[in-house]
Amino acid sequence: MELQSLSLRLFSTISRSAHNCTSNRSAAMPPQAECSATTAWYHDIEEEFHVSVSTLGGATVDIDGLSATTCVGKLLDDIESALCIPCGCSPIIVTSEGKLLSRSHAFISLADAGIAAGSTLSVTVRATKWYKFKHAGRRILIDCGRGRNGQPCYCDRSPSYTQEACHLLLGSDDVCRLAFFKTHTVDHAGGPDHYTTSLRCKNILVGTYVLDGDVAVCTWTKHFEYIPKCLDTFCVQGGYGPQQLVGPKAANASALYQRIDLSEYDMCHAIDPILFESDLPTSALGLGLFETDEIPSLESRWKS
Repeated sequence: MELQSLSLRLFSTISRSAHNCTSNRSAAMPPQAECSATTAWYHDIEEEFHVSVSTLGGATVDIDGLSATTCVGKLLDDIESALCIPCGCSPIIVTSEGKLLSRSHAFISLADAGIAAGSTLSVTVRATKWYKFKHAGRRILIDCGRGRNGQPCYCDRSPSYTQEACHLLLGSDDVCRLAFFKTHTVDHAGGPDHYTTSLRCKNILVGTYVLDGDVAVCTWTKHFEYIPKCLDTFCVQGGYGPQQLVGPKAANASALYQRIDLSEYDMCHAIDPILFESDLPTSALGLGLFETDEIPSLESRWKS
């Protein structure tokens, strides 16, 4: 995921107005007046950061016009412009204390972010990646518990499930998105007429991630599930019936997707430009796996 590494060093110069460059205080000026004059002089100081960005290839660019009140977003903009970073990629600053600064910290000042003159920073450039699960439709058998000597048993009585289609988007700003199908079994408990039907439900999630080798460790912060209308209404058990949007769901609903093995996914090289947007429109939350236009109240509830 990491395209290149960079190192930054911040230097500062101090500029002040001409009337503060010399002191008009007489030898008889009392200490209190001297303190007030010094305080006024201090507040007139403007500290300017000069950032030198060096790539591993040895190329160096200078970024000027920064100060302690400059926001992190401005620094990231300047880095992207100076290095001609393409669409879908974004630099992530790593401070000497190991703090990560990305687009999610855009409105924090450099001072509040702990970046001062003389700081040495490292920067990685991460690209947006789009993945599709390789094994949609694969049947997975579950140990029936009848094995001997501690060995699992996968026999004709073993329960099983079918792996569903799933799309994953790992953004350049540490934001991850997930869209997957989940099949619900609907029980029609009608005595001797008992039978089951199924509903294919749509799930959309957003959160943040870090990479642990080939594993995306995801912390999901929002999860909604769309359950379509149950057309067979005979003796329906459970909360099925009219179409419904369920969520935000509890964290355990996405437990299977907290550690995603990327080797189980195919990376797509052709990405719809809309997926590069940090504030993804609700029409694209299906990540190319399914449409979301039919989901009632999604727009208002997703953004609330």
